[in-house]
Amino acid sequence: MKRLNTYKIIGILVTLGLFFVVFNFLQNREADFEVDANVFNVMESSAELDNQMKQIIPQMKLAEQLDAVNTYNMTIPILELDRELEIHDAMVLAYGGIYLSYSFPLKKDDLPQDLPSLTVGKVSYDTEAEGSQSKVVNQQEMQYRNSMKPMVMDHRVYKAAVLIPADLETFRPDDDIHQLNYSKEVTLQNLKVNENGKKVSLDDVTLDLSNGYMGSPFAEADLNTTVQTKEGSITFSKFTANFHGNEIFFNTTLPDLSHILITQQFGEESYQHRYKVKKEGDEYSILLQPFYEFEEELNYEVTGISKDHNGSFSTTIDKEKLTQIKSGELLKAGSYGGITYSIGTEEIRGSHKLSLLLEGESHVHHEEVRTFNLMNGNEKDQHPYRQDFSSLSVEDRNRDEILIYDIEKSGDGFFVNLDMGHVTSLSPVTVNLSGLPNIVPVKGKISAPLTKVKKNK
Repeated sequence: MKRLNTYKIIGILVTLGLFFVVFNFLQNREADFEVDANVFNVMESSAELDNQMKQIIPQMKLAEQLDAVNTYNMTIPILELDRELEIHDAMVLAYGGIYLSYSFPLKKDDLPQDLPSLTVGKVSYDTEAEGSQSKVVNQQEMQYRNSMKPMVMDHRVYKAAVLIPADLETFRPDDDIHQLNYSKEVTLQNLKVNENGKKVSLDDVTLDLSNGYMGSPFAEADLNTTVQTKEGSITFSKFTANFHGNEIFFNTTLPDLSHILITQQFGEESYQHRYKVKKEGDEYSILLQPFYEFEEELNYEVTGISKDHNGSFSTTIDKEKLTQIKSGELLKAGSYGGITYSIGTEEIRGSHKLSLLLEGESHVHHEEVRTFNLMNGNEKDQHPYRQDFSSLSVEDRNRDEILIYDIEKSGDGFFVNLDMGHVTSLSPVTVNLSGLPNIVPVKGKISAPLTKVKKNK
């Protein structure tokens, strides 16, 4: 009988304990204190909060237009911290990362440094090619534009993060990068909430991703556009729009076609990008940047093609020219495939470096010049995945190689860190450039109305 009374007392105490936990949670949910706007970025409405999210995640507007955001509002109590975690939304982004938004209740005495943080150690998901995958992730907390202050609405602190599977940060073929886009669900693993040094582990959380398009196109258009060049033609046949990128399919009579230059208008500004040509069977395609909001009409301009990376030339710098470029003059080294190459020097941290400046002709825009890649010619065979890089080497008057320490990209050109003492003492020297792209100007427009595609469920 005495033991029974003890059990009753224990039961009453447990019940009271749970009552106080629930009471505290309700207090947090129904907080009525005033949030300090000097410390927190206070949102007055859900519309204002939504607008902030669209600013930090460019594809959020497109996802909402297509009803492709996965919404949960899943509540996970964290009794040890007297808090609760609420997971709001998730979606797979263009480059294979996972966008995740979540919130914690704000307490009256909280300061930004007191707020809890969520970390995700791994994610698991199914892929068509490799089956179930479990990957360590790099978690990037997203910053809100125009304010570094934590964002608060209705006494909750809202946060957003992007989870990137670790091997997506290294070189991988394009097809593998987008495997997450085909997954119907993802499981967040090794979850921890950290508050003032106190860490609490949470159970795995599985999130349904099926509200998205799961790798299938959300819009498409039939094309019938042919671009002519002196040596052949390109006939564009179809366009598809996916979250991970847009794709244009075509056929061509140019066997050595490697890249296509596309110019797109954004408001009053136009931007040019170079896209690598892929071939599958008898069909060719280029993978373009994804949309950030839905467009009713497709409107691209084809401004150039890159046919090969076989161009080369050499230029000799004698003592007189070396003195001139050291005094700040630029020496025109040569031109090939729509780009002019000039050589100069720059004094950086007390030492001179050779500089190579690139300037595009009218059909080669500033953005295209900035995509140019250059490497030490002596190292090219060591990096087979850089075969479309151009290469540079420097020889002295005895035709001996001058040691190049490194090549550093800088704006519209490169700094070449090499043995300048060798250059000065054994001039004239010869600068060799090889593997240069041949960018041919072409004119053509790709325009067509876009048709939305129903989701595959």
